[in-house]
Order: sequence, then structure tokens, then C-alpha cells
Amino acid sequence: MLHVTTSEHRPVAGFTMIEALVALVLVAISVSAIGSLMFGSNRGTRAIEDHMAIEENARLLSTSFPNRNDLVPGNSSGEILGHRWSLDIEPFSGGGPAHVADSVWVPETLTVKVRAPSGATLSLETVRLHRKHSD
Repeated sequence: MLHVTTSEHRPVAGFTMIEALVALVLVAISVSAIGSLMFGSNRGTRAIEDHMAIEENARLLSTSFPNRNDLVPGNSSGEILGHRWSLDIEPFSGGGPAHVADSVWVPETLTVKVRAPSGATLSLETVRLHRKHSD
């Protein structure tokens, strides 16, 4: 006598094609999000480094200017460690009277600009009192 057994169809273990595609899409989204965070972090780090370099060059530049009594109105410019700089000294024009008639002091505006090779610019502006030359 021949004994025949029937085989039942059991569910096959594993993922369907759609489940695998959904998992791949989720992994791709996660990897791209991590990549954009890393790119933004690198860009921010470079911007901070550029800013610090500009500030250091501005400080170095300010220590190399002539004595305050030797500064004369006008423009001067140059380059220091690859950073372009300019110094503008002009009469103060911040509103109000330009000077007090009987004062020995004349206000002047000093503007220092430092430009990094990357194009970032730092601009410092201040007002100083300059003693009138005695005639």
C-alpha cells in the first residue's frame, strides 16, 4: 500500500519586496539627514575659523599702526598675512555740531576694514578726539 502525504503550504519566512524597499528608503533618508548635519557642522566650523583669523589680523593690524598722534586724515591700505586691510580717517559726521568752537579737540571717525581671502569682512568703526594743531 502506498501512503501519500499531502504537503501543506506554510508561510515562507522573510520580507516581501515592498517591505525591503520601505526599509531601504528609511535608511537612505537617515543617511542623507546625517550627511547634511555633518556638512552644516563643517561649514559652521570653517566660518568660525575665518572669523577668528580676521579678528586676530585686525588686532595685529591695530598694534602696527603709527602712534595716534601721527595718524592723519585720509585713507591707507595694505595686506597682512593674506588679509587686505584699509584704514579711513575722516572728520566726524555723526550728527550734531562738528566741533565746539573754543575746544582744542576735533572729533574724527576711524574705520578699519579687514577682508579675508575667503571674502569675509570685519569692519570696526570708532570716534577719536584729535588735538587741534596749534597755529
